[in-house]
Amino acid sequence: MTGPLVPQDDGGTELTEEEREGLIPSYITLRSELNEAEQANILEAEEWAFARKRDLLEEKFLNNLHRRMYGNVWRWAGRYRTSGKNIGIDAYQIPTDLRNLLNDVRYWIDQKTYPADEISARFHHRLTFIHCYPNGNGRHARMATDLLLVSISDKPLTWGNVDLVDPGETRDAYIAALRAADKHDIAPLVATDDARWQQVLDTNLNGTYLLFKQAARYLSRAGNGAMCAISSIAGVRTHRFMHAYCVAKSGVDMLVRTSADELGAAGIRVNSVLPGLVDTEIAQGLFATEEVHQDYLACMPLSRTGEADDIAAAVRFLCGPESSWITGVNLSVDGGHHLRRGPNYDVFARAGFADALKEARLENE
Repeated sequence: MTGPLVPQDDGGTELTEEEREGLIPSYITLRSELNEAEQANILEAEEWAFARKRDLLEEKFLNNLHRRMYGNVWRWAGRYRTSGKNIGIDAYQIPTDLRNLLNDVRYWIDQKTYPADEISARFHHRLTFIHCYPNGNGRHARMATDLLLVSISDKPLTWGNVDLVDPGETRDAYIAALRAADKHDIAPLVATDDARWQQVLDTNLNGTYLLFKQAARYLSRAGNGAMCAISSIAGVRTHRFMHAYCVAKSGVDMLVRTSADELGAAGIRVNSVLPGLVDTEIAQGLFATEEVHQDYLACMPLSRTGEADDIAAAVRFLCGPESSWITGVNLSVDGGHHLRRGPNYDVFARAGFADALKEARLENE
């Protein structure tokens, strides 16, 4: 029932009332019982789906597939979600975006636009990004992609031989990888969302500006003090397809230097720390995508992932007495990454924005 990389320590966890909403079998109270029931249902659906050739590029079939996978366990099986999720488009867009995806895939197959495995990868990413249903989207997208690949190349994907039935470490990493691409922090310039652009600048640059502005008033009255902003390697090295974040962090570093130049007369020191790839919750999508993670390491003379303590030590130094004659410095704490190039995010851009790249004639760069 479970894969070798999936933790088993939550099987005895009792489901909450909220988690049991829409559950059909009344005997299910533990997560292990839910996992077993879902897995049995999925195996039945798999046998049905692969029994004969089907026209899977139909909206009705995909909904029926989800119903077959979860209909013995959940009342909402096969029905589009009606509320927002951390992953996915707005609920009202689901039918339209799903039909657009299916039309695109038909065109790619008919015109032989991409190899079979790339068509399948594009289909899987966009179907998961749409996130049609209240739950079970990942496993539904995997089975639908297997059916697609078998229909055009006679072999399914291996998916790394990892079972995603339990909500453990592997599933968390899988979702984190999707979030890294789907938040639209990573997007071609022509597909960058204007609202998201402004939000990234408001959070990173404007937030730092407002903090400096208020803190400077209090520190100037005290006659001395130190401020340290958290910037990023993205402020000094281009990160392809990450426009807003790079611009915001570059702005933070200039704000640090201009503030240091002005506030030094009041005895206030202003510096910033520029972390590279650090093992934090927000970066888990980059760790889960092995191609990107390894590319980061290849760009570091000191080839290891940073820890939070590495950054904390640098901040403490820049705010402490040891740095009393240091101001206006943008200190890179990145294993030397700033000496080389930015990371390669092409895998995210190709998966999520293929049409935009093609339109902008960037697909071969």
